[in-house]
Amino acid sequence: MFMRWSWTVVLLLLFPGAGGAQEVVAPEDFDSIVSRLEEAISAGSSGEEGEGEAQPGEETSSPATSDSAPAWTNLLRMDAATLTLLPRRGEGTDEGFVQVEPMVALGKGESLRLILGAPVRLRLWGGGEGAGLVRKEDWDTLSDWGQVVRLFMVGGDTPNSVWLGMMEGYSLLSGHLVRRYGNRINPDSHPAGVIATGTLGPVYAEVFASDVLSARLTGAEVALDVQHVLFGRPPVPGRYTLALSAVHDWGQVGGTSRPMTLAHLDATAVVLRRGRKGKRVEAHLLGGWGGRPGEGGAWGAVAGVGVDALTPTVDLRARLEGRLQRGGFRQGVFGPDYELARFQVAGLASVPLAEASFPEGTSAYGEVILSWDAVRLSGMRQRHLFLSLGVEAFSWGRVDVDGRVEAQLLHRDFSLGVGGLATAIGQPGTRYLVSGEARWRFLRGNLYALGQGGTLLFPTPDGTLRPGAFAAMGVGEWGEAGALALYEARGSIAQAQATLAVRYREPPSAAPAGGGAARRGGIRPSMPSEAAGLPAEVAEAKFKQLEAEFPGERLPMNVAELTRHRQALRESAPAEASAQPLWADYVAYLETRAAEIKKGIAEKGPLKWAGYQLVRDRYARGLAFEQTMVSLLEADAALPRAQRRWLKDLDQPRIETHVGVAKVDIRFADVLVIEEGPAAGPSPRVETFSFKSRELKLLDNDALVAQMTADARNALRYYGGKLEVLRKGMRQSAQVQRVRLVYEGGGLKPKKAETLEAAMSEAQEKVSEVEVMVQ
Repeated sequence: MFMRWSWTVVLLLLFPGAGGAQEVVAPEDFDSIVSRLEEAISAGSSGEEGEGEAQPGEETSSPATSDSAPAWTNLLRMDAATLTLLPRRGEGTDEGFVQVEPMVALGKGESLRLILGAPVRLRLWGGGEGAGLVRKEDWDTLSDWGQVVRLFMVGGDTPNSVWLGMMEGYSLLSGHLVRRYGNRINPDSHPAGVIATGTLGPVYAEVFASDVLSARLTGAEVALDVQHVLFGRPPVPGRYTLALSAVHDWGQVGGTSRPMTLAHLDATAVVLRRGRKGKRVEAHLLGGWGGRPGEGGAWGAVAGVGVDALTPTVDLRARLEGRLQRGGFRQGVFGPDYELARFQVAGLASVPLAEASFPEGTSAYGEVILSWDAVRLSGMRQRHLFLSLGVEAFSWGRVDVDGRVEAQLLHRDFSLGVGGLATAIGQPGTRYLVSGEARWRFLRGNLYALGQGGTLLFPTPDGTLRPGAFAAMGVGEWGEAGALALYEARGSIAQAQATLAVRYREPPSAAPAGGGAARRGGIRPSMPSEAAGLPAEVAEAKFKQLEAEFPGERLPMNVAELTRHRQALRESAPAEASAQPLWADYVAYLETRAAEIKKGIAEKGPLKWAGYQLVRDRYARGLAFEQTMVSLLEADAALPRAQRRWLKDLDQPRIETHVGVAKVDIRFADVLVIEEGPAAGPSPRVETFSFKSRELKLLDNDALVAQMTADARNALRYYGGKLEVLRKGMRQSAQVQRVRLVYEGGGLKPKKAETLEAAMSEAQEKVSEVEVMVQ
């Protein structure tokens, strides 16, 4: 066991690229530079229709188009901790260490990313005679030096790429040889694995090695798009594929290892594919046969079905397979337990894998990987629930389970993750490994508290596995958010910095006049000013709705063009761009929309720079009006019932803001008012308010009526009638008795009162269930 108290400091430093003279561009020319680049991408895309359009699920390469090299960026970080390693079941001795973990990250554009750093444990006590200052088991083999490379990536998310780092939950394409594999489940071994992918016409290939410094596992899988070969390039690739995979264990590391080679042939046919308006579902049938080359009688077969579903809030992958094993062959043998099985397999035998005999029989395998968010999925940063579970049950009484579940709670300030591996359940010698982590962020993410715990298995010199355990508690400052942003950005330092700028951007008044060097001096970042006080999911949902309905000009839905455009903006933007309060947000917005287009969940291309600024202005104006109305309602509720203007129909009104409600879909009602008086009964009166800040004065009579009618229908559709309330303490059905649509008045309403009154009356007649008014 180890107890850990850590204080984390992360410094995000952005340095310009190669030296040389740099032309100073006047601030007033900045918008014209962006406009020129936007015109270029629009003109280029219009001439490449059909060929440049990215299909959902299709990876699109994005070669650089600029002659100038992207600037290098870097990030520095230092972790310090004290820890104690303790045995379980009284085996071994305890040891104490102080751990120092420096890290440096480098990036160049989006095509090259490198993160270096590793924990160094300096001994405080224990270890016996001859124990050195540094924990020997962390650095006693060549493979251990692989941990110095936290991440190395060339090619980014393109089909032709190279990735190097820790492998966790890795599956080789079809997954019938390598499935949910981890190369560091042995706590004394820290190799770096490498994965390379490439595509050429109808062929896609993936090659991996689990250890770049020692002979461990190597393998490859080549997939052929049959439809492409027979009929030419299809509009959506991968409908019918044949794949051949092979994996070789060199048998030269860990325990009593022996060389072993397995091969597998797979066929997949997509039998259902549906997709529209950001939603996609796909079902496929699969079958395959595998064996051990050179060993007769060692073979297996598999058949099954899989389902993939993707919406803005759900990402689901599931499969169910029936498997047959003969002669010691097993599908997914290179799995989550493999690096421990080298020393000692789970079950009654308790011998190294090289000496174990796998029984003949059949099995059923099921796997589910689910990400869900009540608002919108956004990688690891924004998902209320993540579940990954794989279960295999054998006909002779054995069950293997590997899973992990993570949840974000309390407005995403609290996250909880639990993982477990159970091998050979139902047999003597069952092996269990569990781990858990809880993290609570407070002070707007500036500080966090962390707790961890779990079990480990340590290899011993005689080849057996010694059980151990660990526990950790820590507190850190906001630098941990920088490390998390870097991880979420898959090593992209520039994107990590943009992410932090969006999440914790300082208000303009906080920026010192000295510029960049002074800004790095320690001023605490804050949330965007217009969203201050709002839960993150509410702020994002409101912005997404406003952005989707904005009629401004947009860039094309072409991933390659958007990637080149974003890079060109970064290279062409003058130094004064940093003074633009929305610029970092806009760059991050472009990258997010490109990722949504690639996944097939985006309905529109991103707004151009001018339109984005207008949307943000209207967003801030709308939030301010909403706050004004909430204050008016709260003041109205405090008055005697006879003196009220808004809430006369309620005896003791309770005002709730930003309440999640489910009807047509999940939305956040601006205000939901509930009767709490004695006469409320089992079904209290419920009223809803929808607030709109629109420039109604710009609309002619017909357009004004059409806008008000559409807003009233939406208010009734989403916030009227029977709703399912989704908030802690109010998770029940509710019947809404009154729906009101309130527009901001003042300088936004038409100058002629009769024009406004006529439009309101006509909209009221068309949607009689909604009261339309102007404040």
